Amino acid sequence: NVFYFDAPKAYGLNFAGLAGVTRDKMIGFQTTGLFNYAMENVYGLRATLGLNLARKNVYGAEIGGVGLREKICGLDVEFLGAAQREMCGLQVSLIANVTDGKSYGCSISGGTNLTRTMNGLQLAFIFNGTEELNGAQIGLVNFTDYCASGFQIGLINVIMSNQVKVLPFVNGYF
Repeated sequence: NVFYFDAPKAYGLNFAGLAGVTRDKMIGFQTTGLFNYAMENVYGLRATLGLNLARKNVYGAEIGGVGLREKICGLDVEFLGAAQREMCGLQVSLIANVTDGKSYGCSISGGTNLTRTMNGLQLAFIFNGTEELNGAQIGLVNFTDYCASGFQIGLINVIMSNQVKVLPFVNGYF
């Protein structure tokens, strides 16, 4: 399709110059210039220069400008950032990764990583924040309310549940 596709279901390859909508599940490869939208689960790879939007879950990989979905399991590379309720896998962005629930795996950002529960690694140039840390945070400033197991490396490291709440360079619970 030159400019736009609107598919009830998508299996295989889907290409559009501007935008694409899949009304049921998408299985395969979908790429557009500006906008990918899936109303159901996505299984496979989606790529766009703009927005990857899914009302449900993504299993596979997404590459784009901004990614929004319920859950992603796999690889997520977004130029600006991503937001979801749950993440498992590897997530990379220039500005921010935001997870409203649990993260499993690795979140890498040039700016900020935020999640409720981190199980794995948060790596950010500026700020990492989580309510519960099970793993590691590496960044200029790292913050967690509670560290069940793990450590922080950065200029300022805060674990609110520790006796010594703020430490430079390294902080943790071992």
